[in-house]
Amino acid sequence: MGASHNRFYVEKLFYKWATTNDEELAERLSLEMMSEGKEICYKISHIEYSINVNRKDFHKKINNAIGKLCKKK
Repeated sequence: MGASHNRFYVEKLFYKWATTNDEELAERLSLEMMSEGKEICYKISHIEYSINVNRKDFHKKINNAIGKLCKKK
């Protein structure tokens, strides 16, 4: 990423979208996460740490997608 990239802005924007009440947006984000695969597990953990948020606040559709991808074996 270039020097003009604002990681915190992007992470906070994702959090705003992930906590939406908009069913269509939540569905779209969950589909995008499923296409990302297990790589999303690290990214979600990173966002939680980086901007001090909790995935429990995400829309239930998004949490369902995360749960399917990141379940412990």
